[in-house]
Amino acid sequence: MSADEVQSNGSRTLLRAQLDRATGESVEVSQSAIGSVSGAAVTVQQSGLRQVTAEEAILTQTAAGIVRGERVALRESAAVVAAGREVSVENSRVVFLLAPSVRGQVQATFTLPAAFALGLAALLAVTGVMLAAPRGGRA
Repeated sequence: MSADEVQSNGSRTLLRAQLDRATGESVEVSQSAIGSVSGAAVTVQQSGLRQVTAEEAILTQTAAGIVRGERVALRESAAVVAAGREVSVENSRVVFLLAPSVRGQVQATFTLPAAFALGLAALLAVTGVMLAAPRGGRA
């Protein structure tokens, strides 16, 4: 591990870490590259993460692959997938957003309605191609 790390009472603080996994009741990460972070409360600043799983996840100036939690807050960040019961977005981008409650102006590439519409369009296109294809029989 190449990091400045402080641990106390289930709380973990990481600075300039390069880890595969970080867990704890409360995890604070800054200027780090971590594969997977999990905890009840996860706070991340200026980092790159593959996956975050938390009851409450707050990401600031961070890039993440998947962020899952009851409450997710993205501030000047980017995520491929953000999923939660409540998602708050400030000046951030999300490719797939899965949340019944969203606050802020999110720039989502795919939301649930858009994904459904895209899936329906793909199904209709495939069905149309199958119906238009010549039947396999000899003349």
